[in-house]
Formats: sequence, C-alpha cells, structure tokens
Amino acid sequence: MNQAAKAARTNIVASVFQPFEPQGVTGVVVVEESHLSIHTWPECGYAAVDFFTCGEAIPEMAHRVLSEGLRAERAEVIFVDRGISHTGPSMRMRSHSTEHYGERAYERASEHADLRVSGETLMAAHRS
Repeated sequence: MNQAAKAARTNIVASVFQPFEPQGVTGVVVVEESHLSIHTWPECGYAAVDFFTCGEAIPEMAHRVLSEGLRAERAEVIFVDRGISHTGPSMRMRSHSTEHYGERAYERASEHADLRVSGETLMAAHRS
C-alpha cells in the first residue's frame, strides 16, 4: 500500500495496518491528498481497496502497483470524479473497464486475489 501511494505520487502522512488471525489485514495509508485503505479476505481470495485522491495524484500508478503486488489476472477499474459541483451532482462516473492480464507466475497455482478500489478510483482485480 505504501508503494502504491508512492507510485501515485502522493505524500504519505501515516500508515496503520491490523493483521487478523489466522489471515487477512485491514489498513489505511493517510496521504496529504486523502487516503488509501485495504481490507482483505484471503480465504475468499478477495481484497477491497479504496483510493481517494485530489490534486496531482496518479491513481493509475497505484492500481498498477497493487494489481502486480496481488498478482491479479483481472482488474475492474472505475474512475469516479467527485466534488465536481456545489449545485449539481457531487460525483460522476468517468469510466468503467475490465482489464485482463492473463496467467502470471505464482508460487501456488491455487492462490486467489481480488482488488477493489473505490472513491475517485475503483479497481477490482481477480486471480483464478
């Protein structure tokens, strides 16, 4: 998560992660531009990640680092512009796409991962 925040050219303020037994983690990286958070369910092969940004951050770079780090085979990416109007809607979906990365080298072929990022950028990645 910290590497993703750095790749997105954000300025990290603090990071807190809480591991769970027997597996999983919840964490947040507070950045000057807002935050990134992650909640994982390894037993389901799923992680939900939120990345809220403003300013000159590049959320696509965070997505790349996270999808590679989780070794995803597929990612769903939704960009949402927020705070766009004081009188009209405060959010607007800019784009929604699914990316397929194909087979990647794994230590265990049965591993699964899911990545979902919401807020300004929503991303979901899957491994089968």
